[in-house]
Amino acid sequence: MTPTQVVELCRLWMDEPDTTFITDAQLEVLLDQSYLEYRGLTLNTDATPYQLSTTITVNGSAFNLATTATGAGILLGASAVATKLSRILDIVELQSGSVVRRFTPVTTIEFLQTQPDSFAWMDTSIVFNQTLAGTFTMYYVGVPNITWTGGSPSAFIDDTDEMHEMIAILAYQRYAVRDGAGNVQLDKLLARRWDQFQMWLKNRVRDKSNFVQRSLTLRYS
Repeated sequence: MTPTQVVELCRLWMDEPDTTFITDAQLEVLLDQSYLEYRGLTLNTDATPYQLSTTITVNGSAFNLATTATGAGILLGASAVATKLSRILDIVELQSGSVVRRFTPVTTIEFLQTQPDSFAWMDTSIVFNQTLAGTFTMYYVGVPNITWTGGSPSAFIDDTDEMHEMIAILAYQRYAVRDGAGNVQLDKLLARRWDQFQMWLKNRVRDKSNFVQRSLTLRYS
C-alpha cells in the first residue's frame, strides 16, 4: 500500500464526513505514531526490512553520532540527516567484503572492561572498549520520515506491503480514543491480522524461524 491508500482506508473506517473533526494534520500524527508501533512490532521479530548500513571512521575510543558524520551523515542531534538513528544492529570490521571482527554490544561502561571487542551506546556516542583507528561498518535502523497526507504525500512506505493494513487499523484505534466509541469488528480484524502478521514475519524467508542466532540490539532512548 502507499501512504495515500493507508489514509483512504483510515478515513473509510472513521466514516467522518466532517473533515474538521479529524484534520489531515491530526491524521498525520496518528499515522506517524501507528507506523512507529508497527515498525516496532516488526523489529521485535525481524530487523531486515528496515536495516541500513553506513561507515564510521573511529580515531580513539568513542564516536559521537551527534557531532561526527558517518558515511550517511550525522545521525543524531539537531544536525541529524532525515533518517535519524533509532537502533544499532551491528558494528563490524570488513576486509574485502568479509567480516574479520564483530563488536559485541553491551549495556554499560562497566561491561566494556570485561568484554573484548565490545561497544556501548551512551547518550549520543558509541564507546568502545579500546582505542581504535580505522573505518568500520555499522548496521542500523533509522527513524521513518513519511508524509501521509497533504498535497505531496510520500510514494513509498516500506517493503512489508502485505501487512500495511495494520498501520491503518492501529491509527483507527488511536482515533477511537478521541471518538469515544469502540469498533468490535475492527478489533476482530486486528486480532486476525495480528496472528497473520506473526506468521508472516516468521516465514518471510523459508526456514528462517528454525535458525537461531544470539544477538543484542541497542536502542536509543
